[in-house]
Amino acid sequence: EEELIVEDLGSRNGTLIDGKKLEGKQTVKPGVLLTIGTSVFSIYDREGKMQTIISPLMPSIVKVLQGREQQEKAEEAARVAEAKAQEAERKLQEAKEHQSEEVERQASAQSAFIVIGIVTGLFILSGVVISTLFQSPAEITKEEVDHEQVLAKVMEPYQSSVRYSYNPRTGRLFLVGHVLSSNDHNQLIYDLQNLTFINQLDETGIVIDEFVWQEVNQVLTKNPNWRGISLQSPVPGKFVLTGTLETRDQADELNDYMATNFEYLDRLENRVVVEEEVMRTVDARMQESGFFEIITNFDNGELFLSGGIPRGSDQRFAQLIENLRKIPGVRVVKTSISTLPQAESMINVSSNYEVTGMSKVGDTISVIVNRKIVSRGDVLDGMTITEITPRVIFLERDDVIYRIDY
Repeated sequence: EEELIVEDLGSRNGTLIDGKKLEGKQTVKPGVLLTIGTSVFSIYDREGKMQTIISPLMPSIVKVLQGREQQEKAEEAARVAEAKAQEAERKLQEAKEHQSEEVERQASAQSAFIVIGIVTGLFILSGVVISTLFQSPAEITKEEVDHEQVLAKVMEPYQSSVRYSYNPRTGRLFLVGHVLSSNDHNQLIYDLQNLTFINQLDETGIVIDEFVWQEVNQVLTKNPNWRGISLQSPVPGKFVLTGTLETRDQADELNDYMATNFEYLDRLENRVVVEEEVMRTVDARMQESGFFEIITNFDNGELFLSGGIPRGSDQRFAQLIENLRKIPGVRVVKTSISTLPQAESMINVSSNYEVTGMSKVGDTISVIVNRKIVSRGDVLDGMTITEITPRVIFLERDDVIYRIDY
């Protein structure tokens, strides 16, 4: 047998056998396709059996055929689209002709409806115009508001006790001060919240006085010595401590507690009455007025006087009563006073004076009182000596008779 050997000598495009690239030397058999460059050869044996061989199309030929097929499809689609367009145009024309006929038929009917619509519209327009005559037009432009003037008007009832600071740029309002009760506080906040230019309201600086004195009074009632004491707030920002205590020690204890626990001392007025101090003041006024025989008693603001006064001292006693009424804590002065006989109306002041000697020249008697020589007509501590006897010195001041025994 003869063999056919094919070898590629390094051609640019290479050599293909049945579509596969040839590597080195290769023996080929009849019936294969040999591709060299752009040429295709079919190897067959003339003396052998013959077979029909179909060569596959080259890629370039396939692309050409595919392009022609796509072009034919596009042309067919264009023809179909054109036919559809013509059919649609025909139907549209028929519809227009039908519509024109319908329009002409309904024109007469529509004209009547148009007239009715115009008349109805005129009635409606007239009604709108009439209604607007009785309505105020809506405000379109935003009216400028004087913030300070509006705030001053709202804060006027609280101007004596509440201060405020408003920032127009941020709309923040800060409040500080005192209000009398929770109702006043709620009313103030309600009035301010209705102001549209306030975006933020800071009320943390507001003190409700009602809550303050209620809390303090709860503590005061727990101490038996302070049960007669109470704290009140007559006006916003002012606190008044009232009541009666028996001794100065109780008052000092109360003052120490308030100084430690009450944070508004600068706004506190202490009106607590100390009975011990009132009695000291009353006794001093009685001694200054020369009434030594009067008995005094003080209870819950009532001062009671009893005893006797010298004859002729009624006016001086009335002035004493007026002075006693002015003492803080004394609400009422009650008296049960009688006028003493002349003999009993003398006031004995012997305990206040020491008589160490006496001399008599004729009818004139002189005595040494508290190391001072005095005689009839001389003045001793504001009292005029009216008579000197071997045992008694008589003195007078403001129609009151005094005596010094020796």
